[in-house]
Amino acid sequence: MKITVAQTKTHEWNFPCYGVEKHGFIVLFSESGKGMVVADPNNSYCIGYYSEDWSMRGFTPFKGKITIEQ
Repeated sequence: MKITVAQTKTHEWNFPCYGVEKHGFIVLFSESGKGMVVADPNNSYCIGYYSEDWSMRGFTPFKGKITIEQ
């Protein structure tokens, strides 16, 4: 699977939205702290991993395009 990410920086959270973590993985948030991993270039998390306890301090809002190819 190939994942391509093109990003524009923003500092505003408008849920539902994507957040990018400093190590590069991207979470689709339904609300603050609750979301699912949709991309991880370092394979630290499985795609689809869901948590209700993400620390929002570790993320920045993501505005951009994510393309998933198989």
